[in-house]
This record gives sequence, structure tokens and C-alpha cells, in this order.
Amino acid sequence: MNNTLRKFFITKVKQQQLAHLYILEPGHTDHKQYLQKWIYAVLEDAYALNDIMNHQDFLILDDAKEAKQYNIEHISEINQFISNKANQIDQKFLIIPYAHKLSPIHYNKLLKLFEEPPIKLTVFLLNPHKIKLLPTINSRGQNIKLKIEQNNSTSFLADIFKDDPSYTKFSKEVEKQKLTPAQLLAELAQSYAQSNQIMATELSQLQTQIKHVQEDILFNNSTQHILLKIYHYYIKLK
Repeated sequence: MNNTLRKFFITKVKQQQLAHLYILEPGHTDHKQYLQKWIYAVLEDAYALNDIMNHQDFLILDDAKEAKQYNIEHISEINQFISNKANQIDQKFLIIPYAHKLSPIHYNKLLKLFEEPPIKLTVFLLNPHKIKLLPTINSRGQNIKLKIEQNNSTSFLADIFKDDPSYTKFSKEVEKQKLTPAQLLAELAQSYAQSNQIMATELSQLQTQIKHVQEDILFNNSTQHILLKIYHYYIKLK
């Protein structure tokens, strides 16, 4: 599947038929940045480039300070980037690695860019944590679901719990990866659905516990309280 998508994008590049906006999403939470690595490799192959990260016709909206959200400086950086046409290749590319770091206000500022950019531009909006995007964003882009290859497919929870971590180690890793309780809960629910090691009655109880955590998130209860619940529920699942 991924090789087919790879050929699709390379062909579109060569034929200069790319859409204005593509939204890339993994089959499940991508905490190992597989989406980024994949699209970088595709574009480097398509243009026979060694490194798009240092190419003037590519802007990767990353955040060196690893803030929870992009800010107005990032929007200004985009505006500066699109103020001139491409210089070395036939068009420009904007890659936004973290869809969840854009606030609704920023999305609204970018709507016209996504629909009618002032220069020849393609935007790749990556959604590694599978957040629900605004309908106005989804309607303007071509949605692509990318299957994460087997050696990259472990979820965050499966990856961290293979070493039986303490709660302290778990919470520190959550903070490092900048995962929200909602993202962790989605992984927990997926793990329950795929589990064949627990009885139906136990699964029903765990699903009820998921609903309780959903309520905690809805009512903005303590993040540490929610993480502790997820930690214990995943241990039960193991």
C-alpha cells in the first residue's frame, strides 16, 4: 500500500499535478515520526534531493522549543515563505508535522492558503495523533491514510510497557512525547479492542473504565489523575 502511495506522489510531482493540500494520517498513533520520515523520503526521491530540510523551496513547520502549540511566529514564517515563488524547483512545499499543534484560530488563518495559495504550493498536513480536524480543513484536503510498517507499528503504550515501567517513568515519557490524555485513551481503547487475552466480562469492565476516563477528560480533571488511571488500566490489560 505504501509503495503504491509512494509511486502515486512521485508521479504527481513529475507531472506537476499535486493538489494544494494533503492530510496524512497513520493507521494508529505515530509516536516515532514515521509520517515525517516517509514524506521526506518521497519528496527527496521525486526531486533527486539529498535533504529537503535545508532546501529553500521547502518549509517544515517544526518547533525547536518543542512547545505544545505553534504560535503566531510560525504563521508569520509561513507568510514569509509564500511571499516568493519557488527558486530551484517547480513549486514550493509546506510540511506541517503536527496537526494537533495548530489552534482553531491558526487553522482559520490558513484556510485560504489551503484552498487557493498565492503561489504554486502543496501543503502536507500530518496528523500523527489522529486528532479530529475541523470540517473546513478536511473538506479542503485529500485525506491519505498511511499504514505504518511493521517495524514502526508498536503503539506508545506497547512500546513503553514492554519494559514494565514505573508510573514515574511512564508519566515522564508521556510528557517527553507530548501525548495528551485523549491520545493515550485512544490507544488504550484500541488495545482493548485487539486483545484476545482477557475474558469478555473483564473487557466489559475495562470498557466501562474507559468511559470514566472520557468523563475525566471532558470535565478537565487532573491530568496526573487521568494518567494514573490509564497506567493501571493498561497494566490490567497486560
